[in-house]
Amino acid sequence: MRSRKITAETRMSLLNQVIACGDHLAKKGLLTATQGNISLLLPDDQILITRSGADLGKLIRSDILRMTLEGDLRSFRGVPSSETALHLAAYTRFPGIGAVIHAHPPVATTFATAGKVLPRGVLAEIELELGEISLLPWAMPGSRELAATLQLATVEQRALLLSNHGALTLGNDLEQACRRMELLEFYATLVWRAEQLGGVVRLTDEQLSRSPTV
Repeated sequence: MRSRKITAETRMSLLNQVIACGDHLAKKGLLTATQGNISLLLPDDQILITRSGADLGKLIRSDILRMTLEGDLRSFRGVPSSETALHLAAYTRFPGIGAVIHAHPPVATTFATAGKVLPRGVLAEIELELGEISLLPWAMPGSRELAATLQLATVEQRALLLSNHGALTLGNDLEQACRRMELLEFYATLVWRAEQLGGVVRLTDEQLSRSPTV
């Protein structure tokens, strides 16, 4: 437990980070209506998480609630995201992460809905930033069963597809998690288009090892 106190100035800055992330994802077309949720780990081992029904592209500070990693709500207005259990499970499953984003980016979610796994070894930059992108089995959105599917992922994973549902990205901080959601959608779009041209061409292990970015 880090248990460091947070100044009002720091808390305001973190709230603004969540708002900025939601705005960025919406402008990139990675969110639909009020679907999706964002959380951020605080220095005192609590989290900020968007409330249920919040439009992530139009967040205000009161849309962001504070709760403990045990799930105890510390804000007294609003209902936390329906995917709170998924976020809390992510902080337990993936040690060291500082932020979690769940969204429904259109092309990545299409792969998840089709039951298609995104291939590895196509772009060196994606290998570096995202690594393996697992497709987790379907479970009811908002359920503890969905949260439990994270146990099927390795602790090194940074991006996940949720079958017939959407995507999850993890980061050391919110900027990184946000960037990874954008990269996930870019990569899914690239693979989808390549498949229309006959399929992706995978790099060899030797080619990947020679890349200055891997």
